[in-house]
Amino acid sequence: QQHQPSLPPAFIKQRFAPAEAYQFDWSIETVQIAGLAIKVNVAHFRLCHSRACFVVAYPNQKMDMLIDAHNQAFSFFGGVPNRGIYDNMKTAVKSIGKGKERTFNDQFLCMMSHFLIEPVACTPASGWEKGQVERQVKTLRKRLFQPMLAFHSLHELNAYLKEQCLRLMEGNKHPEMTALNVSQALQQERLALNTYQPYLGLRLEVLRVNSQSLVRIDNHQYSVPVACVGKVITAHISAHSIRLTNGSQLLAEHTRSFQRSGISYQPLHYLDLLERKPGALRNGEPFLDWALPKPIKQLQSLLMKQIRGDKAMVKLLALMSEYDTDLALTAAELALEEGMVTPEAVLNIINRLKEPLPPKLSIDDIPLTLPPSANCQQYDSLLTKGSYAKG
Repeated sequence: QQHQPSLPPAFIKQRFAPAEAYQFDWSIETVQIAGLAIKVNVAHFRLCHSRACFVVAYPNQKMDMLIDAHNQAFSFFGGVPNRGIYDNMKTAVKSIGKGKERTFNDQFLCMMSHFLIEPVACTPASGWEKGQVERQVKTLRKRLFQPMLAFHSLHELNAYLKEQCLRLMEGNKHPEMTALNVSQALQQERLALNTYQPYLGLRLEVLRVNSQSLVRIDNHQYSVPVACVGKVITAHISAHSIRLTNGSQLLAEHTRSFQRSGISYQPLHYLDLLERKPGALRNGEPFLDWALPKPIKQLQSLLMKQIRGDKAMVKLLALMSEYDTDLALTAAELALEEGMVTPEAVLNIINRLKEPLPPKLSIDDIPLTLPPSANCQQYDSLLTKGSYAKG
């Protein structure tokens, strides 16, 4: 049996039609956020025809981050291509078969179906199949992440990265359509892209509320109303928010936090417990850093000097929870001005503010059946009648 001679390393140049495909990859970069050097996971997108690029950074590579990255990228590009080329990352591929056979992750397939994208996974160890985005990772690491970037927040970092993508596309010529820069090539490709509609899919977790009325999501805890202690609830997790529900009932909504071992409190979640244990208001952890509005803070400082002031303060907080916030704050300000430092006074003012104003009437609003006439003889007749009555 004769063996074919081995071929030297060789590649076949690829060409893509407008809107035909994009390539995706993750990279891990080191940046400084709020004074600390941390590793961020950067999602890279590359439109194969126009060479348009988009990058956005996240704390991890979980499905909620992947979903948000696709929404951000397709919004930035102004539409959705027909095919997506990925490596065999766990959030996309559950198992690898022979050749191109893949079993895709169910949540990933739901996202692909929403966008009407055909997902394609590369052959293992065949990086050339998504060579454009792999070159992008290397190029942008040098251009954008060296020397180390420093920002106050991840949000500021991502605003900078988006701005740099726009700048690079304006400044780089298209390698094949040399009369155009990449930004101009993207404008042409947009005409062929499919319409973008955001994918609202979320990562779901079923969680039990602990005795401190908290649930843990990715090493961070979030509060729910104390009535939920011991219950099983559902967390709807996106890259930026946490929604906690019991069936169709929304229990709480929090901004997503990635502070390890941290806790996000909403102090009013503990109001029912405070009504039974008002003393917890002084040293209870959910209330220590509570940024109360100024008039409520002023009332608190006065109430807490009184006997059973903590109980009165809990009543005041209950009013804040029960009524419109602006209405409660206005009532608190008026109570301070009038020197009435009690929750009962605030409630009284709230009820006064809720009363409808009496209508303002002008003389034109009152119909007259007999219009008045200027006739002084009527007075003479009255005087005559008066004299007659005396006689």
